[in-house]
Amino acid sequence: HGVYEIIGETVDDAAGEAFDKSAKLMGLGYPGGPKISTFAKKGNPLRFDLPRPMLNHATLDFSFSGLKTAVLYTFEKQRTKNKQLIYDMAASLQRAVIDCLIGKTEQAIKKYHPKIIMLGGGVAANELLRKEFVKLAASFHVKSSIPKFEYCTDNAAMVGLAGYYRIKNKKAKYETKISAKPNLELK
Repeated sequence: HGVYEIIGETVDDAAGEAFDKSAKLMGLGYPGGPKISTFAKKGNPLRFDLPRPMLNHATLDFSFSGLKTAVLYTFEKQRTKNKQLIYDMAASLQRAVIDCLIGKTEQAIKKYHPKIIMLGGGVAANELLRKEFVKLAASFHVKSSIPKFEYCTDNAAMVGLAGYYRIKNKKAKYETKISAKPNLELK
């Protein structure tokens, strides 16, 4: 614990935010990830040609705000708002997000040749993402590690655990006065 190298990060919205915000605009409520996943099972992921932001960029960074905006405009253009539209939009969104996550993970594997890859955060609960992640790892003969569903929670828990180890190993000062710093680096 305590040795990290950032090789890619989101430049705006994360995958979970894209799910949450898109689900909200489709009237599915919050949190959006589980609802998108459930509705996507009944939908056609090819109905809407949504963008795969930054997928072909040289960096390993992500961007999902443009995808969220594409969902908004595509959804608003539809004259008939019925269940099938929601199913197809959810499936198309889920496919686009997973294509980006798996595509960037594949790029990272090719560049860094890891022995193991790990999936984490709330989006790690997505069934299709889990399947695609395992399939990707197997195709490169790399081990994969995915937490049980009950441990696929918000990234705040992971950041809290990292902070715990930093304090435990005396690499960080314990402060009683806390202020929110949303873009603080994990060092």
